[in-house]
Amino acid sequence: METAERELPEVLIGEVTRITADFRQKLAAELQAFELVCAATTRSLYAQMRESIHQEISMGLHKDSEARLQDSLAKLREQFTQKIERAGFELELERRRLRDGAGSLEQRDLAVIEELHARELELDAMDMELAAMIDNPEIEISKVMRHNAKQAELKAYIRGLKFQRGEGRPRPEAV
Repeated sequence: METAERELPEVLIGEVTRITADFRQKLAAELQAFELVCAATTRSLYAQMRESIHQEISMGLHKDSEARLQDSLAKLREQFTQKIERAGFELELERRRLRDGAGSLEQRDLAVIEELHARELELDAMDMELAAMIDNPEIEISKVMRHNAKQAELKAYIRGLKFQRGEGRPRPEAV
């Protein structure tokens, strides 16, 4: 009996060791299966989130480009309207000039006034165009400078028309 009692703790220790090893194997297998399920779920959630973010970005870009397009169209409409008005005004000036003959001093003065008015409208339109060009980062600086030079020429022409009407006198030159 004594040998049986001595073997009993060893048998129990062996059984506990076997059960512990079996438990560890089952636990490792369960952990591995859980990791696989988590990895698949994580990949699925990542794909869904990526698609959702892609759609939100696409919609935002679409809305932004649509707003810029509408803004550009509005500016183009305004410029077109101004050009049409300017052309109509110039056509009316030419009609009057041809009809009346511009022979007298008063008629020439009227023609100068009309020309002055037309060029001032043109200068206003050029001011708006220049402001739009400056606000647009895609416009090259050389184009802005050429536009500014044309605008300066038009301003000089307007000063000449005003001088012709007697509105401005030349400044005396320094001796």
